[in-house]
Parts: sequence; structure tokens; C-alpha cells
Amino acid sequence: MVHTIVIRIAAVAFVFASLTRAAVAAPVVLWASDPVAPGQTVLVFGDGFDGCKSVHWERIPDKPGGRAYMGDVAPVQVRQKSVKFVLPATVPQGVFRATIRVGASSATVVVNRPQVLWAQGNAGSSATQGGFVRVVGKCLALPGKKAVIRLSASGHDTNVAPTRSEPFTAQAPLPSSLPAGTYSLTVSSAGNAWSEPVSFVVAPRPRPVPVVLTAPEPDSNATANVTAIQALLTKAGETGGVVRLPAGRWGLDDGLTVPRNVTLEGAGMDRTALCWKDSDTPPKALIAGTDHFAVRDLSLYAINYIHGIIADQSTPTAGSVAIERVRMRINPYRGHLTLDEVNKRFTAAMKHSSGGGDSLRLGGENITVAGCDIYGAGRCLYLSRASGAWVHDNTFYNGRWGWYCLSGNNGVIFENNSVIGGDLMSTGGGLNCLDGSTCSQNVYYAGNTLRNMFGWDREAMTTDAGGAAYYGLLKSGTANTVTLPVDVTWTRNWTGAGIFVLNGTGQGQYRQIAKTAGRDVTVDKPWQIVPDATSIISITMLQRNYLFVGNSFTDAGVAIQMYGMAVGNIASGNTTARTDGYHNFGMNYHGVQPSWYIQWLDNRITDGTVYSGGHDQSVWMDEAHLAVQALDTRVTPLAPVTLCAIVRGNKLDDSAHIEIGTGNHAEVPLTEEVVVEQNVVKNALYGLKVARMTAGVYSRENTFINCGQGEIQQADIEAKAGVKRAALFAKPGPLMRFTFDKPAPFADTTGNGFKAAAAGKVATEPGAHGGSLVLDGLSYVTVDHPELIEMPSFTVSLWIAPQRISGRWGLVSKRVNNAPAPFVIAVHDGCVLFEAADPSGQWPFNTRTAPVLAIGRWTHVAVVFEAGKGATVYIDGKPAARTVSTLSVAQNDEPLIIGRDAWGGPNAGNRPEDKITQAIYQGKLADVQLWPRALGAAEVAKLAAP
Repeated sequence: MVHTIVIRIAAVAFVFASLTRAAVAAPVVLWASDPVAPGQTVLVFGDGFDGCKSVHWERIPDKPGGRAYMGDVAPVQVRQKSVKFVLPATVPQGVFRATIRVGASSATVVVNRPQVLWAQGNAGSSATQGGFVRVVGKCLALPGKKAVIRLSASGHDTNVAPTRSEPFTAQAPLPSSLPAGTYSLTVSSAGNAWSEPVSFVVAPRPRPVPVVLTAPEPDSNATANVTAIQALLTKAGETGGVVRLPAGRWGLDDGLTVPRNVTLEGAGMDRTALCWKDSDTPPKALIAGTDHFAVRDLSLYAINYIHGIIADQSTPTAGSVAIERVRMRINPYRGHLTLDEVNKRFTAAMKHSSGGGDSLRLGGENITVAGCDIYGAGRCLYLSRASGAWVHDNTFYNGRWGWYCLSGNNGVIFENNSVIGGDLMSTGGGLNCLDGSTCSQNVYYAGNTLRNMFGWDREAMTTDAGGAAYYGLLKSGTANTVTLPVDVTWTRNWTGAGIFVLNGTGQGQYRQIAKTAGRDVTVDKPWQIVPDATSIISITMLQRNYLFVGNSFTDAGVAIQMYGMAVGNIASGNTTARTDGYHNFGMNYHGVQPSWYIQWLDNRITDGTVYSGGHDQSVWMDEAHLAVQALDTRVTPLAPVTLCAIVRGNKLDDSAHIEIGTGNHAEVPLTEEVVVEQNVVKNALYGLKVARMTAGVYSRENTFINCGQGEIQQADIEAKAGVKRAALFAKPGPLMRFTFDKPAPFADTTGNGFKAAAAGKVATEPGAHGGSLVLDGLSYVTVDHPELIEMPSFTVSLWIAPQRISGRWGLVSKRVNNAPAPFVIAVHDGCVLFEAADPSGQWPFNTRTAPVLAIGRWTHVAVVFEAGKGATVYIDGKPAARTVSTLSVAQNDEPLIIGRDAWGGPNAGNRPEDKITQAIYQGKLADVQLWPRALGAAEVAKLAAP
């Protein structure tokens, strides 16, 4: 079965009565997507595009006098803040200039122009004479073209030819004769199309280190070895130099400290071994230094330890550390430990971080980790606030609950590494601001292989770090400042964090914070469109310019996850199997965090089988996805949090699909401006699903092979469901009724067509109330067609005979995950509990009865909710609890579940750790009815009659 979808536009228009703004005088471009090839769609975002009927394009010649190509195209989609148009397929690839015409006004954008995000060299953020320069960015080399790197100073240009030239990176050697100094660096990918310049420093060639001290042969006394080696290191620290350890096994019983400007060097990983004695009180680190030191060509062995090699991470002089060709085999669980000893060491390790001690703990400017083989019991690598760092060609093993952490960095190349789960509980890791930084940016993450992440959330690569200082409307703005309408408690130094305009005037802009003073915030550079009192903003940390290129992920949770805050990231040419796939989403992560300007290009999912684990088995097997989504932020006022994404050229081979948006019921579209084109999806439940609460989604030239459905537009489904709901709700009887007088699957007896499927082992038996469903505490029942179960007012009626009443256990709910739900009915410590959320995500209707349940005794339970009035819980036909509210309930797209809720269990508390066990009911249920109206007291009493 092949479905080829040529063009589909999903644009939802919403009117914001509370947010009015003055139209911009002329169109303004804030962002345009690239790289883009001929025959592909360009997405331009800004303001003032409404009314655009023509885009003039021209291909910039590769060299002066080269052939010119130009023409006009009609846009394929126009909205007030966006224009989408397709470059002609017959034109050669290159750099294009596009002029967007709106009446007598226009705006111009250049597409595929090289962009240098940052440059670094053999000396970290700089290079030395005769060293090399490495450039990272976009469109640095177009197909058939090779980048040229130019260094300009004092009117003189020096072009250097890259030995490595790729779309996202280029590297070139520097002549030894190149004068030291500060240069303006630019890159060309097509002759005369040059990037904007960045500053780059070339330093004088470093002098060789003169002092070399060689240690004697290893002593049989561990303390003597520590004393001898440390004495040499201290002596070398007086002038700087190298301490060489000859081949052999060095027994040690304490840590070593490497002074500044000293290198500790062995005869090779296979020849020089430092072996620490086991101890219940190990040193803080096996090898420690402050900064400006190196360790190379040796192996470290230890049983109990705290950290492996550590350096300062955030002091002003931090950095200039090289760890090269070092092997670590450090494992506190080695040997014949008892269970108590294992638990003692594991508990102690978890005090050092959420993943245990660090094998490598480094930070600062000019960090090199190369050619290492690192196996430890905790986190393999913690790199914090680094710049000009190069981590390459290493093998890292994550330990028990171990992970890797690149936090708060600015200019890191992490490439050609293997990151492997070294334990059945190992997890993954990622890029983040978890070290307390306000900004993490400019990371080139390429050619890495990650596998075997089975512990925790199993995220192979995730961005992370929650928190925000402010969310809401502005009071006013100027070119360089904004003023907040309320006082803000600046609980930390937010300098360098992002201030994002999520809606209203200036939507899609962000700036970094230069300083704060009360309600006034100064930004790092002027706004293109000055925000005003209609602008909804969020102040949170900034994570941007992550490039994920050519990585491989297998046997993990999600392969690449952009979790909350992510701006300007690109994932290109990655491959994954047996993971959840790839996704980005904006969200409320202890503060509203946007996901903007993300591109998924030419990635692949070869095996989309998802097998989850842990306490919550609500979705324990599924198929993977490539998703651009937004999670309901549950804040007021609502604003889009996921904006401008490209999903192009991806291949999903088996059991994987594409999703745009989420099935929420927010009042505004939370996901806006997405292009989905030239993707191929094979052997999946469906090819592409576009959620209802999206706007500006444009899909074209996608191919779906052997998919149950091709493209699913939930807005269309909702429109049809609305008509069907109206017809069903007009009937006098219940919407559905399940009597369980026959084995699963169950059909409702109303004739309305609902069916219920068993999840796990369920049984039925005849007897009271016709028949009953018998649940064992591990199984439940799921009802289909959730889109038809959206009722402003309703009644839920059922009989129960529980086998456990202590704790919290779901009876009937429209909630699989912890989403806002229109109703949740549960057993709670012998009481009957009713919960429901309002459209903002709050839970104002929650109420419960007194203890009324007994184990094994049949009890009739009914909940009547009347919109604008509230809810009443009936027990055996009599009112037992009531909550009064004029609010309405939230709606969602989650299925109706009988015998389960998303969280609960024996603890039944409100702490996060009490919510990890799904609340599966144990006992009998009978005659479950759902009515699309509020029944009266007499009608409820009739349902409760024996």
C-alpha cells in the first residue's frame, strides 16, 4: 500500500481578543530555514506577510560573471507572520536571495549563505602558528562545493584550504608563517557568498616544555609509590614539565595531585598501570589538578573511589587540561561483595551526583579528551562551562545509573566517541544547564555511537534543565529593554539567560539578558520588532546551536530529545534502532520553555520497536516517532511554545511515524509553523499525524508505504467527531454501557459502537448485576473512540466490589498519562475519589467521600457533573460528597480506561515519588455506564437499585 501525499496545508486561524497589536509598517524577516535544496520549501518567519502574492528569487553566481538564475514563484502558504515558498527544482544548488513582496513593500532574505556559529583551534578557542582552525556552522559546504576559510587582518587576507569540508564543519591547517594576532574569520561555500565575520585569535607557536623527570621503578610499598610520584610532580610544578612513569604496575593508596603546567605521562595505556588499593575511605579523586595540566599514556585501576580525574570547572583560570590515551577500569563493585556492601557503596556513590562519581570531571577553556577508554561505576564524563573543548575518539562506559553530562558549555566538539551502557541500569545523558548555568550553546555532536541505555528514562541524548524567572505579559518595551508588569524575585544571576517573545508583538524573537534591575531587563542587542504590552514573554535559560550530525543510537529510550528549551538546533543524518526516535517540544518545565527553529534533516529510524520499562507500564510497547510537539503549559495566558520546524528527507523504515503537535485541547495552537516534506514512512500504523491544535503546518511530497493510514489530520477527525457526538448525545439513553456478561473484547450494549479491549489478563463471571469484570491488579480495559467521549456534562455509573481499599486505585478515568482529564474516579483509602481538571490544567473539582467501601462488598458508585455547577458523588444512590464550581472540565484525546488511573498505588500520597506506580484496581466491576448529561437524583437512585 503506497500513499503519496503531494500537498496538504493545515492552517488554523485563532482570534486573540485580549491581544491586539499594530501591524508592522513593512514585512520583517526574523528567521529563514536553510539549508534548502532546489525543489524544497523555504520557511520564512517574521511579521507583516499577510497579502504576499509573489516571491522573487535569484541564485547568487558562484563567481563574478557567473550565470544568473532568477524568477518569481507564488508562495505555497501565507500567514501574517510566515511565508512558505518552494525553490524551483530545475535550478542548480547554491546561495539564493529571495525578495518577499507585500504590496509596495518587501523584505529580502538570503538562503544557504554560510553561517559560522563559532571557531576553535588546536589551542582551544584559539589556534597557534602552524596549528589548525576548526569552524562549525551551517551551509559551510554545499553539494559539489568546498569551503574556503579566510583570515583577514590589517587589510591582508589569507585563504586556507580545508582538509575537511562538510556542510556543518570545516578544518584547515594554518601556515607556520601566519603572523600571530586577532583575525576576522569568514567562510565561503560558493565563491563570493561569504559568511558574516567572527573574531579568531592566532597565538605564537608554544615553546616546548623543558623539564622531564623520570620516576624510578615501582616500589612494593603503595605509600612509598605515592610519596615518590607526588614528590616528582611537586618538583616539576616549580618550573613546569613532564613526569614520566616507566612501564610497570604502581600500587597506590592515596590520590595524586598534578600541579599547574605539569604533565603526568606513562609509557602507554598497556604498559603503565596505576593501581589503587581498595578502601572504604577513598580519596576525593584518584588524580586531581586545578588547571593547565595533562595526563596521558597510562591506565588507572581502582575498586572503591569517589572520582577518577578531576579539575576545576568554574574558576577564572579553569581549563587547559588534556586527558589523552588514558584507560580507566574503576569499579567499586568488583569482586565478592555482599549485598549489604554493594548497597553501602551504591548509596555512598549517589551522594556525589544523581549518577554516582565522575570518571572525568573537567571544565574551562581548552579541554582535550582524546583516545581514552573510560569504564567507571558512575558518570563517565562531566564537562561543565567549557569552551574550545574537543572530546573525540574515546570509548565511554556509563556505570550503574551512570550518564554523561555536558553542561553550560560554549564551543564544544564531541565527535567519534562511543558511549555504552556498562551496566544493566546505565542510562544515557546529554547537553544541559544542570550545573546552574543560564546558557549552553554551540555544541557539535557528530559521528558518535550510543547504545545500551536501559536505566532511568533511557535518554541517549537529551537537553535538560528546568526553571524560569518570569512568564506573562510585558508592561512595555524599548529597543534595548523590556519592563515587567510585576516585581520579580531574581533568585539567581540570570545574566546570559534568554528572554523569549512567545506571542503578540515581536513573536519569535529572543535576546540574552545583559542585566536586570527590578522590573527592568536590558537585552544584549536591540530588538528588530520592539515588544509591547501585547507581548507574552518567558525568561528562562538559553540552550541553542546544537548540531547533531551522523550519530548512531541503538537500544535506548529516545535517541535525540530536545526537552523544553531548544533554539536553532539541527539533527542531520542520524540513525536509530529500538529507541523512541527523535523529538523536540516546548513545555512548562518549572517555567515555560520554548522550542524554536529546529530542523530534522535526512535522519533514519531502521527499527521503530519501542519497549519501555519501569513502574509506569501504561505504554509498555509502542512504535517510535519523529515528532515536533508542544506540551500543554497549563499557564495563563496561553501562548505557542513550539515554533518553526523543518522535517525533511527523513526515512522511517519500520514501525515509526511522524507526529506534529499533541492531542491537547488548549485554547490556542501550541505548535506553529512546521514544514513536513519529502519524508518516507514504511510499515507503520500511520505515516503522519497532525494534531488539531497546530497552525501553519505545510506538508508535501511525503510517501507512505504499507501504512495503516497515510496522513491523519486530527482537525478533520475532530470536525467529524463533533457531528457524531451531537447525534449520540441527542439520544435519551447512555452513551455507552458495558455489562461484562461475555468474555473480552467487550461491546457496549447501547448499539453506539464502542468497544473495550483487555490490557493484560482479565476475566468475567456471571452473578450480581448481570456479569462482572474481574481484575487482578495488573490488568485493565481500554475503550476506543476517545474523540467521542468529550462531554460538557456527564454521569458515570458503576458497581464495584474491591479486593483492596488501602491506597489509591483507579476505577474509571480518561487519563493514561498525567494529563488534564475531564474525570478520574478512584478508590482512595476506603473512600471514593473524584478528580477533574479545568481547561487551564488546574484541578478545582477534586472531592472524596467518607470511608464507605468494604473489601468484597458490592457498592454502587455514581458521579454526576453539571457544567457551571459542579460535581456530586453518589454512594448506593445517595449523595455522599459534592464540589461546587462554575468552571468547565478539561477535555483530552486520551482513551477511557476501566480499572486503572495514571498514578497511585499503595502509598497514595501527593509526593512525586508516590506517583510512579500506576493505580490498577483489584476486584470486581459491573454495569459501567457513561451518560452525556447530568442525571437527576431520582435517576441515579434508579441505577443504584439492586
